[in-house]
Amino acid sequence: WDFGGQEVYHATHQFFLSKRSLYILLADGRKEEQLDYWLQMQEIYGQDSRLLLVVNQKGEMQPNLPMSDIRRDYPNVQEAQPTVINLKTDRDGAVALRQRIEHQIRNLPQFEQGLRTPKKWAAIRRRLESLDADHIELKAYRQLCEEEGVTDPVRKKDLLDFLHHLGAVLHFQDVAGLNKMVILRPEWATNAVYRLLDHTKKKGDNGHFSKKDLDAVWQCAEYEDYFAELLGLMEKFELCYPAPEDKTLFIVPSLLPDDRPAGSEWLVDAGDMQLWYEYSFMPKGIVTRLIVRQHQLLESPPTVWKRGAIFAIEHARAEVTESFREKRISIRASGKQAKALLTILAREIDALNSGFHFNERMTLKQIVPCHCARCKTSTKPHPFDYKTLANRLERGRLTIDCEVSLDEISIPDLLRETFSDADKILKTFERRSEMGHGRKSEAVTRSHRLTPAQPAPLKIFISYSKHDRENFLIPMTRYLSPLMRGRLIETWNDHDILAGEEWDDAIKSEIEQADVIFLLVSAHSLNTDYIWNVEIEAAMRRHEAGTARVIPIILSTCLWEEKDQEDNYIFPPAKLNALPDKGKPISKWEDKDDAWKAVAEGIKAILKRK
Repeated sequence: WDFGGQEVYHATHQFFLSKRSLYILLADGRKEEQLDYWLQMQEIYGQDSRLLLVVNQKGEMQPNLPMSDIRRDYPNVQEAQPTVINLKTDRDGAVALRQRIEHQIRNLPQFEQGLRTPKKWAAIRRRLESLDADHIELKAYRQLCEEEGVTDPVRKKDLLDFLHHLGAVLHFQDVAGLNKMVILRPEWATNAVYRLLDHTKKKGDNGHFSKKDLDAVWQCAEYEDYFAELLGLMEKFELCYPAPEDKTLFIVPSLLPDDRPAGSEWLVDAGDMQLWYEYSFMPKGIVTRLIVRQHQLLESPPTVWKRGAIFAIEHARAEVTESFREKRISIRASGKQAKALLTILAREIDALNSGFHFNERMTLKQIVPCHCARCKTSTKPHPFDYKTLANRLERGRLTIDCEVSLDEISIPDLLRETFSDADKILKTFERRSEMGHGRKSEAVTRSHRLTPAQPAPLKIFISYSKHDRENFLIPMTRYLSPLMRGRLIETWNDHDILAGEEWDDAIKSEIEQADVIFLLVSAHSLNTDYIWNVEIEAAMRRHEAGTARVIPIILSTCLWEEKDQEDNYIFPPAKLNALPDKGKPISKWEDKDDAWKAVAEGIKAILKRK
């Protein structure tokens, strides 16, 4: 991938920077050149993928790069010195560079571990690359697989996912229209997006484009039949959203003015609720993506600019701003429902941050302001790092000292005053404290104990593939909301992981604490290594021990009941009774409400037995 350098393009990079890869960073070799951004982007998206630094030599200029500093700060950089080559004239150097790239690829961890690609897959990829087309229909791809001897639907899907993550083709299975096509020339899609962004920027209409602009840019043989699909791709990239006052008008937040609208300054008050995020490296596009995700909560008329926006609900307003100089995103809220609005926005930012690979060097801090009497009257209250608060709670320590007033602060009370979902957070820490210390912390128990007359809700862990979130997980949780409101059940999935938490530890902890484990089964979940190796293994271990009930919920047609040559189920939970109606896939029900009602009835039956 050759990434466009304009900032408006950066939101698309999240889809093409992946782990288990080799990256090449091409530089001019000037000392003042800004390499840090791309080195940090590669690490925060690509995790421990390897990187080669290549300098394109021009004339007699010698590269002047502080390689010892670069290698110290970025361990992904592979070699002590960059590869220096005149890419225009040095043929021998190009051959040597190719050999160096091949050597690095052969020594990637997955190949060192002995992973191999099936020969049939390679043959299918070659055939796809030989086609003289920008894209083909999904059914044509499946037919091509059949012709090459790959007949298993799951294997066809595996290969398509593999090629998508490799960047050889694109298949956006959760974008209407695009899920029916396989894009053979990825630049066909990205160039369409970039053309529209360039057009919108040159037009100078504060990031707005209309259906007429689509005609002006995409009315050509390449794109004229794919307006809806390409617009869906832009929304998938979280680049734009429909204007609330005119659904034929779209807004690109990253092309809005840098400065906030005149007269929209927030009048700072000591009573405002605050929360902020501090980054050692702040990826671009977090706030613009937040605006796209939560555009329906924008204040009316909208107050929105490139670096921030004002959101509102019935009895609250909140301002979200970002500062690249300070590497900070700040939330400030006021009104009767300020806590609820702040929590909504904070959880969305948490979800965006979860897509980045933060580590001991690339750090993220969520800062909760102190609420002591002195700090409440200050516009600059003492900051507490949320991770510090969480660590204390996990160890059963319920207080922390404010460094301004020296008062002892109750951490549970602090969280309750900040987040509307604080009780759910505290219960999570109570369970972890209980696991870590072998007994329940009496202080934690006293701070948020359920009343004796009210039995504890049934704890449900939901295992699912991220590809099934929109179409299945969200509808299911909405349908189960009456049971949750009645405190009959309490559900948990990976979107409940808190900022700063170790996601792997959080998932394993919740599985161990669950009364019931739902396995949302689809071709996507059956194709996810983590679900197989961690979640299913732990679920079946607890099922066999009789400490938890495991229930498969079949979402769509897949090979979940396949058996091996010894007549054993390949998918171990297949031996268990599944919902709804013994495993009729939810996607096959004419009325999805009936399907979810059947799931709810199954849960209610468990509640009765409990």
